[in-house]
Amino acid sequence: MKEVLFVERDYPEILTLKQCQEILQIGKNLMLYLVHNEEIPAFRVGTQWRIRKSDLEHFVEEHMI
Repeated sequence: MKEVLFVERDYPEILTLKQCQEILQIGKNLMLYLVHNEEIPAFRVGTQWRIRKSDLEHFVEEHMI
């Protein structure tokens, strides 16, 4: 399976929603939709969502055309 190269190595292993939005080049509403519909696994730290970089990479690999 191909490695997802666009997820730069300087991103931390745990990403914020804003970082994920930047990587995927999508808006806040679509990012929240993906999280709330469990298309991208996420967890809360206090009131903020966090996503593992590996989960984001997996999501992209699954949805590449």
